[in-house]
Amino acid sequence: MQMMVCTPGLVDALIQVSCRNLHPGDPVETTIDVLRGRSIASRCLLNLSWAPENKIVLGQQAALVDLLAELAVHRHAPLSKSRTVREILLTTRRHAIGALRNLAAAPRRSKLLLCGYKNGHLLSVLTDAALNDGDQAVKDRAFAAINNLAIHDTAEQIVNHPALVMALKDVLLSAEEDERDNMMSQDPKEEGTPKAHASKTLLVLERSISPDSPAYENLRELLDALNPSTATDEESEEEMIQVTHATAV
Repeated sequence: MQMMVCTPGLVDALIQVSCRNLHPGDPVETTIDVLRGRSIASRCLLNLSWAPENKIVLGQQAALVDLLAELAVHRHAPLSKSRTVREILLTTRRHAIGALRNLAAAPRRSKLLLCGYKNGHLLSVLTDAALNDGDQAVKDRAFAAINNLAIHDTAEQIVNHPALVMALKDVLLSAEEDERDNMMSQDPKEEGTPKAHASKTLLVLERSISPDSPAYENLRELLDALNPSTATDEESEEEMIQVTHATAV
């Protein structure tokens, strides 16, 4: 795999194939050809992204990250009412989000680069996939990618995306029945479930962000939603302190 990534022009060719434009008036054959080309290219990139030695190299290519981010949330196209077109789009999204998940499972420097890319654009894409995609496999991989990016040095960047925090809250508060359904439908090759990935992510955020940090307020909303009794106790303590101060005066 490493030798393939280093092959001159290979990655550029995959990007070029995926960047062919579509227009509403294009023949059906042209539309299918372009979409299949994107799907095959995304599958190639997914396969290349598995190798640990390729993650850093691929993650540093801005055009590649842009492409995967675009394909990961590409849910509409000409002839999207066609079952064939919908299946190709779905397969492409699964491959693209899977490749991003793999690239996120890289050393600290790569995680920092991906989280900071275009002011958090990749985090926004992963959030979009986690919240809005109708396919469970895409959601699973989006939460896995978020979990892979979560380390001490990226925690504040993650928490500063309110929609991402909301996505974590939604899956962590989801019913146990939904979680069992996810496990039944899960690809055996995948590790973990959205709730498991979200729990691991939350653990990293809790350990990394101190209460005196400005970013803690966003995290606190998530923690309060998960532990309402704790939030009530803290509010009671604050009220008691205020009453004590007032009495002392």
